[in-house]
Amino acid sequence: MKTFMTGAVLAGMWTSSATAKDDLVTHVSQCVGRMSAQIEHQWLFQDSPTDMMETQRAHLIDVLQALTTSANASKVLSGRIDAKMAHATLLTKAAFGRDERSARWAKQRALQAIQNCGDLVFAPDAPGRNVTQDSPEMPVATVTQDTWKTSQ
Repeated sequence: MKTFMTGAVLAGMWTSSATAKDDLVTHVSQCVGRMSAQIEHQWLFQDSPTDMMETQRAHLIDVLQALTTSANASKVLSGRIDAKMAHATLLTKAAFGRDERSARWAKQRALQAIQNCGDLVFAPDAPGRNVTQDSPEMPVATVTQDTWKTSQ
């Protein structure tokens, strides 16, 4: 009985960790697709600079490449493409929709999706801006691969 319970607990832990990793892979791949669509939209309409979003997308692509295996590669690519098409549809509806309420909803939904994706990546603060009003600016220590390897 004790062996059965231990096995059940370990199986549950293994399943939940696999599910959590799959959820992360799915979320990151969808974010990369959404950011790609957003960047293309901004290029077409010359709305705003895309430098920050391109940097965030590049970081997420690095994370996605680290999470991608041969077993889930097709699912990752499919998720990216589906999310890019869905986000492009929202942006098209927001830009060209004849129904004002529907266009406003699409614009708000696209913005929320991009903000949720932006939360995955730590972006550098704007120059000259402190994290808090009261604290002095603290120097940031850079970590190279050599430094990281020696710390392990």
